[in-house]
Amino acid sequence: MSVRRLADRLWLATRVGAWLCVLPLRWRAYGLTSVLERIGPAGRLRPESSSEIDSTIRVVRRVAALGLFRLPIFPRTCLREALALYHVLSHAGQPVEFCVGVRKCEGDLLAHSWVSIHGTPIVPADRECGFKLLYSFPERPKRRDLARPITA
Repeated sequence: MSVRRLADRLWLATRVGAWLCVLPLRWRAYGLTSVLERIGPAGRLRPESSSEIDSTIRVVRRVAALGLFRLPIFPRTCLREALALYHVLSHAGQPVEFCVGVRKCEGDLLAHSWVSIHGTPIVPADRECGFKLLYSFPERPKRRDLARPITA
């Protein structure tokens, strides 16, 4: 790994850690949708190689999993990680979507949040979880809206 690439990863990790430190304040002050609107895309879409995206995902997930961020003032693991990934990847110009879903397991209702690109969860473990999508940001267009004919 080159020195430049290592420096870029360390800088990303530092920014993500700092951002996660202020997340509890933003979360309590604004709520989920407002936080997502504020941390969303900073510019137009810029395609990146899948290896760069994978590298970014690894760095963000490692920082979000640090013990400091497991304190009760921070959101739970999947929400914290999904918000950080949405923030970093959307600012990098990726077409990401923040998702929240539920599933029933042994009589209990479980909730989970993740980030998708083009409808596919970016973390492989999230692809097999079987959660039913309840909320997405930005909101997915409805299928019937896509099928509606364009009129002048």
